[in-house]
Amino acid sequence: MDVSELNDIPSKINDLLAIHKKVDILVSCAGVSNRGGVMECSVDVDIKVMLINYLGHVALTKGENYYFATNKISHFNLFQHFFLQ
Repeated sequence: MDVSELNDIPSKINDLLAIHKKVDILVSCAGVSNRGGVMECSVDVDIKVMLINYLGHVALTKGENYYFATNKISHFNLFQHFFLQ
């Protein structure tokens, strides 16, 4: 699933539920990085990184949260890992 395609995420969740009927856990680990320097990096690269690393996960979490809430699943854990070099 491409998390940068924000408008496709709800239909992908519905496709998943049509196949498996139930979701017990969601592991969302999509992400990209940029090795370029801030001064050399275009704003387009910044937008792509934020779209995938932040907004994609927000959209996915909102979609699955609706499923979890309507099915009275009350546990939700969010983990974020940062790797610095």
